[in-house]
Amino acid sequence: MKKTLLVLSMALGLTACAPNSAPNTAGTKPNAAAANAPAAVAPAAAYDVISQKTKGFAVGKLDSAKVVYVVFDPKCPHCADLWNNAKVFHADVKFVWIPVALLSRGSIAEGAALLQAGTVEAMDAHEALISANKPVPAGPASPENQAIIKANTAVIQQIQLEGVPYMFYKDPSSGQVRTAKGGLPADRLKADLGL
Repeated sequence: MKKTLLVLSMALGLTACAPNSAPNTAGTKPNAAAANAPAAVAPAAAYDVISQKTKGFAVGKLDSAKVVYVVFDPKCPHCADLWNNAKVFHADVKFVWIPVALLSRGSIAEGAALLQAGTVEAMDAHEALISANKPVPAGPASPENQAIIKANTAVIQQIQLEGVPYMFYKDPSSGQVRTAKGGLPADRLKADLGL
């Protein structure tokens, strides 16, 4: 059954990474946070939480009214796909990439290094290695940025995000919140988010 669902998801372009259990980033038992988590929140409420309680780095048209928040794990190959596919929108859209550590403890250091660099070049280099299934060399990651990754992860766990990559977009004219998940191709990303 799981194999059938995976094949179906891949055929539909809805590929995303979801952890079996989140890494122990807060010093608690891995399943304790999940057992005490509140019910998943509606997209508009999740957008508010993501935009107000997480930290990431911005790329694209930084003064754009169109802002897409992208929750990603540095170890996720589908996030690498999304990074490459979303670049066609950089001239018109501001993307805020929010690193989290859902897939591996190694995601903390990699996410902190990407947050610290905060550049297109750093993400290009990182995502090229992930796409090629090559090891990522250790980069500079301050304790402050590692703490941000842990805090971002706790927020994502509280709202019970289904996996990564996961995107949130609030239409500036209507105020409607739209979401999309997975390593979507550019045309599907544009349609799902209404860009």
